[in-house]
Amino acid sequence: MNGIGALLIVSASTLIGYYLSVQFTQRIKQITTLKAAIQLLEAEMVYSQRDLQSIFCDLSKRIEGAIGLFFEKIAAKMNEINDLPTLWSEESERIKYYSALKQNEVDILKQFGQTLGHYNIEQQKKQIQLTLIHIDRALTQIDQNRTDKSRLYQVIGFLTGVFIVLVLI
Repeated sequence: MNGIGALLIVSASTLIGYYLSVQFTQRIKQITTLKAAIQLLEAEMVYSQRDLQSIFCDLSKRIEGAIGLFFEKIAAKMNEINDLPTLWSEESERIKYYSALKQNEVDILKQFGQTLGHYNIEQQKKQIQLTLIHIDRALTQIDQNRTDKSRLYQVIGFLTGVFIVLVLI
């Protein structure tokens, strides 16, 4: 009976380690998707010159996952709230709860949202390029740690389970 309990503890902690590893990989994918979304936003703003709400609605249909949902929520709430920077900031804070993005990426999003709709096309393109540079920097930093941290999460999960079993024995 003790063996089964020990096995369950080690298995559960190992699964938690693997879950954290998958979350780390998801974070990289979502940041890459965010970068692509902002590039699409730039193209739509520059070439189609439609209003932001219709661009956000279009982006929500073209982009899957948490980033698409982010744009969908903003497009839906633009009917109720006219202050885009405030709306963008609020949704940027909420994205942490349904995505793998961390505070660093949320801060980049919030900073970008403060500039949306306040500049002419040329200045807006510069703001978008600055945001893309920040995203690239975040991606590079995360990618450098990816293999080490993913493996570390898995090993620590397993070792934590073993440690708990040893303490309980």
